[in-house]
Amino acid sequence: MLIQKSTPSTIEAARIAAAAFTKAYSEEVYEDVAQHLAEGEVYTIFDGVSLAGFAIFKMTDPETLYLAGIILRPDFQGIGVAETVIKMAQDEAGAKKFMLRTQSPRMWSVGNKLCRSWFPNPNGNLGYWDYSTPWPSGPHFVLHEDKSEILRAFYGGPLYGQKPTHRNRPLQEWWDSICDFERGDAVLCYGEF
Repeated sequence: MLIQKSTPSTIEAARIAAAAFTKAYSEEVYEDVAQHLAEGEVYTIFDGVSLAGFAIFKMTDPETLYLAGIILRPDFQGIGVAETVIKMAQDEAGAKKFMLRTQSPRMWSVGNKLCRSWFPNPNGNLGYWDYSTPWPSGPHFVLHEDKSEILRAFYGGPLYGQKPTHRNRPLQEWWDSICDFERGDAVLCYGEF
């Protein structure tokens, strides 16, 4: 496996995105991928010969690395590739904090593995972003059980063609209790490396 900072061709990236999201390739998928590729620092993942996926990152403040998106071919999912590319981006950026938005309990789990604290979590710890503090201190994450970054109907419906599930049943049940896949909810997850 080879990971490098580079941007794959949009058409090749869109074909992998369609396979990863179990959707048919379409102009809509192509346009969505093109938009995402322009939004941040792109890390391209190769299987040695061909494109296996890509990840897009940006720094939201001097300490926080945001995973804007990660797309992996189905045969590259669940084998530690996401953790590897996130650690690489963290090391290069010197990030102390990590954030992602997802409908997938598997991506929540990746962040949970990489971070010493990770929110929301099944212990009832939810939180939210406080944007009231101006730069340079900037927005910060506040732990609060009554308010959280569960973004209701964010995607306007399912993002994936097939609902992503986690093999850990209690984790999946908790995830389903906070994120309604069919409605298109998204969860903004946050933690400290």
